[in-house]
Parts: sequence; structure tokens; C-alpha cells
Amino acid sequence: MFSFKNLFSISRTIDWRLNVSKEALLIFLFVFAVILVIAIVLKIMEKRKKSAGFEKKLMDKYFNLFLTVSLLGFFWTWCRYEKVLYLSARLWLWVLIIIFIMWLAWIIKYQLKIVPEARKKLEQKQIFEKYLPKKK
Repeated sequence: MFSFKNLFSISRTIDWRLNVSKEALLIFLFVFAVILVIAIVLKIMEKRKKSAGFEKKLMDKYFNLFLTVSLLGFFWTWCRYEKVLYLSARLWLWVLIIIFIMWLAWIIKYQLKIVPEARKKLEQKQIFEKYLPKKK
């Protein structure tokens, strides 16, 4: 029986035995499928808006995050299903979660700190260039 309590247990995280329930595999497949759908929706939104500059770069960062995590998650789930000894360990799920959180924090930092500063600099540059003589 699948239990979230067992998922977060330290002793089971480093356990290399290959007992896998079908319920757990279906839950993981569903979670990673949702993450993949989020990545696809982000890419479609980017194409529809025809975003450029900072917005496009930010959407690309989120798309790359969600696509990478979902594909690695599908690979891990497949390894669990096929009972590959070391690649199917729960430890890799924790590594994937930690990478996801760190990558997401880096993107949010970029979104909240770097993008506003760059936009401000771009506006100042546009104001400055407005008064420069133009080439004939």
C-alpha cells in the first residue's frame, strides 16, 4: 500500500530493495505528467504572446525547469517499474526534488531581482538615446 509517510522516511529513502506498488507508480506518473503539461502550456503561452526580451527569457527558464524535471521524473519512474537496482532508489527522487527547489529559487531570484534592474537600465538607456542625434 502506498503511503506518503513511507515516502519521507529516511530509512526507506536509502533502502535499495526493489518493492514497488502499482499505485505509487501511477501517482508518480500523474505528478510528472502534470509537470510536463505545465511546461507545454508555458511554451504555448510564450508563442501566443510572442514575448520578447526579459519575458521570453523568463518563460524559457521556467519551461526548461519543468521539462527537465518531468523527463527525469519519467525516467526515474520507468527505472522503478523495471526495477533497475541503483537508478530506481528513492534517493534519486530526493535529489530531483532538491534540484527542482534550488533551480526554482534561482529563477525566482532572477525574476524578482535581476529583471527589474535590467528593465530600469533599459529604460534609462532608451531615455538617453532619445536625445542623441540620429544617423542620416
